[in-house]
Amino acid sequence: MKHCIVKSGLLLALLTCLLSVAGYPQAVRVSADSLTACISSYIGKKVEVEGVVAHMCGVDGRKMKIQSATGAEVEVIANEQLGSFDFSLNKKRVRVWGTVKEARIDGAFADRMERDQALLCSIDSNPCKDSAWVERQRRNGTATDHSRQSIAKLRERIAASGRGYLSITIVVADRVEVVE
Repeated sequence: MKHCIVKSGLLLALLTCLLSVAGYPQAVRVSADSLTACISSYIGKKVEVEGVVAHMCGVDGRKMKIQSATGAEVEVIANEQLGSFDFSLNKKRVRVWGTVKEARIDGAFADRMERDQALLCSIDSNPCKDSAWVERQRRNGTATDHSRQSIAKLRERIAASGRGYLSITIVVADRVEVVE
């Protein structure tokens, strides 16, 4: 079982308050591993997190997935002011500042996706919005197999979580920069 660095939301809130009073930015620096392991301690909080951009949304560039060295994944969504991410960020180590949210995917969701034969987004496991890519998969005859495989993998991840749902860690980004 993953170990939480921050034991309680109270400690996090106190630290955030003290840093704010001291004139530091309100974002708490946290590793992607701790953020994903202790998501409930960070929901609604401003954080600073780093990772390598593993995938970017080709539709509108508003979503990307970053990964830690150990494989912890964080979905990053551009806020309204950012608009979209520059595709030059792909495969680069980035630092992200933003607000934490959580999405949960359960067996009922997987059942609906299976029934609809949905092709899932590799960033957030929702139906892919890249209609051109989805249409190519259907024309090539690979859509059904791709859907089955991705939904089976989703079900495995839900089962492995031991909670009956898969927690998707999301940071709504206020700022993103490449780490040198």
